[in-house]
Amino acid sequence: TSAHFHIDTSRRFSFANENVFQGLGAVAFAYTCHHSSFLVFGSLRKPTLQNWKFVTHTSVLAALSASLLLALPGYLSFVDGTCGDILNSFRRDDTTISVARLLLALTMFFTFPMELFVTRQAILSTVFRGTPNVDFTADRLHYPTSLAIWASGTILGIILKDLGIVLELTGSFS
Repeated sequence: TSAHFHIDTSRRFSFANENVFQGLGAVAFAYTCHHSSFLVFGSLRKPTLQNWKFVTHTSVLAALSASLLLALPGYLSFVDGTCGDILNSFRRDDTTISVARLLLALTMFFTFPMELFVTRQAILSTVFRGTPNVDFTADRLHYPTSLAIWASGTILGIILKDLGIVLELTGSFS
């Protein structure tokens, strides 16, 4: 249970309030994953439209099911006191939630390189656009660019306490 909020159960099923547009921006950002589509399609054993439809439909259904399974109980427990990061709605000394936080951190740790790949490719292709014979996989470009992206993301993650505004703005423009 939450130690931080008074829970007003009268608003439990009131979804469209003054923060609805902020929420839509964050949701739009969460589902902006088109940059991974080419990687996933290319990884299929038989990259056909039929296989692609199966993978995407199954993935979206699995993600929807997992989101509903995890989000609804959290929201119904905390109602209007639900934090943007549901794990922040729980006490800091809750062992189960601490394990969940650790698992989320591990997930982010292993997801970050995939996002780094896309960002690095976009930066290098923009900076060296029109330059002939540039090998984007060359160590002299690959490592410094990767390190700069990783460092900037890490520094922002350490400095900023709440990334909600970043997600909202990015989702609004995506």
